[in-house]
Amino acid sequence: VNAIKLETAVDSGNVDNNTKYLRAGRTITAVVSVSEKVTVQGSPKFIIQVGSGNDTIELPWQSVALENGVYKLRFSKKVETTDPSGSVTYDKATCIVGIDYIKDDYNNSCLNNKLTGTGNSDLYIDTTIPETPQILNSSGNEALEGGTFNNSISFKLNNPSENTTDKAFDT
Repeated sequence: VNAIKLETAVDSGNVDNNTKYLRAGRTITAVVSVSEKVTVQGSPKFIIQVGSGNDTIELPWQSVALENGVYKLRFSKKVETTDPSGSVTYDKATCIVGIDYIKDDYNNSCLNNKLTGTGNSDLYIDTTIPETPQILNSSGNEALEGGTFNNSISFKLNNPSENTTDKAFDT
């Protein structure tokens, strides 16, 4: 393993201080660059850690391709509403499970991952569903279920050719 990178496509409205916020339906992809041609047999997975606890998300293997002279393994998953929320990190040494499924041209297990440490990303998974706002009655203790809302507005009209006149309108 030469390098690992997490990718996603989010619009600029979901980026704050260079952190990309992923909601349900967005895809997160781990791209693992390797030094030789490999084939994948079976179902290796890439494990990301979410938040500060022990929550994880498994990204299933999707493809292997030669890109600009480098072989790249891709692991992807769409974020679901049931996925945990939090910052995304990964353990560089143990992030790929089922590593024995990745073979060289001679059918040898060949993926030698010498990377260590924690891989930090600029991704934050946000699957927390916001509460529906409520409009409360004038006492502030019960939600309005329907009915009529009354309000009034007052303003002054100034016209240089006439005197100032107070007007009030009820809506």
